[in-house]
Amino acid sequence: MAVNVGSNCSYTSPESGLTWVADRIYTPGSWGRIGGTGKNSNSFDISVNGKMLHHHFAPAAQNGHKFALRKKYIINSSSNDGIIVNLNVIEGKRLLNSIKLIKL
Repeated sequence: MAVNVGSNCSYTSPESGLTWVADRIYTPGSWGRIGGTGKNSNSFDISVNGKMLHHHFAPAAQNGHKFALRKKYIINSSSNDGIIVNLNVIEGKRLLNSIKLIKL
């Protein structure tokens, strides 16, 4: 699943054929964001299913404001609770431009 975070538009890449679906609010039994809009970030922690993956993540400090930054994490989810991504704000606001989940 690939989500075009913060956007109400879907997009299909002509190179990969992958469709990035529009962002939406979470609904039980499905998917979606809980709070936030994914814009204007400074520094935040990234955790998935309660495990800290990145502490004080500051994308602009690493790559500037106008350049993409890619992070890849492999997560195991053996329960029926799914995958919960948490962006805990340290300073400013959280930022997430897109997210892609692949079942391995």
